[in-house]
Amino acid sequence: MPILYSIVKTSLYREESMKVNFLNIFVVIISFMIFSQCKKSVDVKSVVSSTKQLYKQNKQKFFNVFSEISKKYPQFSKLKTNVTHIYFSDFDHTLANTETRIPVKRANGKDDSTDSKCMVINKGDIPDFGIFKKDALFKTKPIEVALARLKQAKKVKTNFIMVLTARSQDHTFTSAHKYLKNYNLNVDYVIAVNSKLLQKDIWKNLKFPTGMSKLPKGMKKPLLMRAFVEYAQMKGVKNLKKITYMEDTDKYIGSYMTYMPKDLGQVQARVFDYVRGGSPNQRSYTELELGTSRDGMFYTPIGKIKNPTWGYQSNDCKK
Repeated sequence: MPILYSIVKTSLYREESMKVNFLNIFVVIISFMIFSQCKKSVDVKSVVSSTKQLYKQNKQKFFNVFSEISKKYPQFSKLKTNVTHIYFSDFDHTLANTETRIPVKRANGKDDSTDSKCMVINKGDIPDFGIFKKDALFKTKPIEVALARLKQAKKVKTNFIMVLTARSQDHTFTSAHKYLKNYNLNVDYVIAVNSKLLQKDIWKNLKFPTGMSKLPKGMKKPLLMRAFVEYAQMKGVKNLKKITYMEDTDKYIGSYMTYMPKDLGQVQARVFDYVRGGSPNQRSYTELELGTSRDGMFYTPIGKIKNPTWGYQSNDCKK
């Protein structure tokens, strides 16, 4: 049976429940299912197969990085063998309402800026991601609905919480951890996906299988999650039953729903989208539980998808 759909809309400062909005359900889920059926399933199978092969050829690189991070940052929790549920959460626009605009030198030489969530970066443009300074981070307001979910999860001793952020600055490992601790959430682990460490030891050093020359769109985080699940099992976690993924970026969600169900076996994996609304002066975030995967299938509130594709769209970055 498909799991029930939940939706909670929150301001930055308070959380309020809403009745289930079935219009939102159908707009998000049906559009995803239609897109999935329109794509050639053979293409999906081919990409998923190549990604699984890519992972197998490179998984030791991921394991080595996890070990290095654990040694370098002793404030992170050690994996306990009794872990049954791992939470993976994005940071910007999921846990933190980041309003920082990214400076961009456009291809025509013009100085410009772009929203850090709905980035507009074209060929020849040069963005400056160095704008994400530590001081600015600690002035950022939290997103209460996601924060509350992880605080609740933290109460269960067999849960493990990891933050996966696309940020690249080295200070992110410690600053994101400290930021959340300031709001009474002590997460177990933080990974800066595009940091120098991961660029050097994983992304710039990948061995691609025959016929594959680059990563599929939005696949970095799903690969890290897949690797950490196996890493945890290698470290003695024998009874892992569930993972939960909390994210706001469509490309990561789409890749997660495409790849993860095919490579997790009996582990159930659910996914939440955090859809941004309002304006910089009055932000709101809506939490959407999109579904769960198990036994190679992705179950939505209105049915199962055998071969999801990368076509997920929440429409909170309207063009």
